[in-house]
Amino acid sequence: MANALAAKNLALSLFSGAGGMDIGVDSAGFRTICAVELDPHGAETLRRNASGKRVLQVDVRSLDTEQAGELLRIPAGGLALLHGGSPCQPFSQIGKREGINDPRGLLAFEIVRFASALRPIAIIMEQVSRFLNHELADILSDEPSRLGKAWEMGCSQQRGSQSEPILSLRAP
Repeated sequence: MANALAAKNLALSLFSGAGGMDIGVDSAGFRTICAVELDPHGAETLRRNASGKRVLQVDVRSLDTEQAGELLRIPAGGLALLHGGSPCQPFSQIGKREGINDPRGLLAFEIVRFASALRPIAIIMEQVSRFLNHELADILSDEPSRLGKAWEMGCSQQRGSQSEPILSLRAP
């Protein structure tokens, strides 16, 4: 059953913002069935563009992963892709670069928490390249192998008017 669901290319989006990554993921053949975004403006944009996607305007830390799986009717192993980009301010050149000393810096672990519970086939985590200069990247790099996943850091790209390249972290 789980593999059949994953075969439908179901995706879950965390830290969805206004849905830019969701659009890219869906264009690549996945179907983002739920987006989680705390910011009311981002959540409203997601709702307006949702086309059948469930939008949860909540702090991702408040979600119980088992309840989320049940709510979305996704058993462990039934999710094809978990994707998201936790807040970049703790790591960005423009921010104070406090890393995990900034409470937002720890939010990257939420992607790992959901991955541990839902066991997606693949994980995509987007973050600024300076993320690699912080101890959090070292800690997170151990997690995919613990989940039985490969881990690749790379795919750096320039995006929009930002002067800092974006880093994609993938666990295929």
